[in-house]
Amino acid sequence: MHQVKMREFSVFKNEGALDINYIPPRLPHREEELALLHQMFRFAVERPGAMAQRVLVLGRIGTGKTVLTQKFGQENRGYCGVQGGEPEVCSR
Repeated sequence: MHQVKMREFSVFKNEGALDINYIPPRLPHREEELALLHQMFRFAVERPGAMAQRVLVLGRIGTGKTVLTQKFGQENRGYCGVQGGEPEVCSR
């Protein structure tokens, strides 16, 4: 009986957040960096195929580089062009 109670108990509010592929809904203290990535890649949405852009994200271990780029990709997933000044969402 004691063993069953231990299995139901968790010290984590959201164990899914421990998954390597987890992307949180917000990235506190990374708004500036996320906005900078959006600015740097804005042309790719406005003029797809016009030129290639590369960005090197640097920082110490555990500072959020990977999740920052994953969040950026998540927010921009599906944009493949612009029609009449508005981003066109790709159909899948």
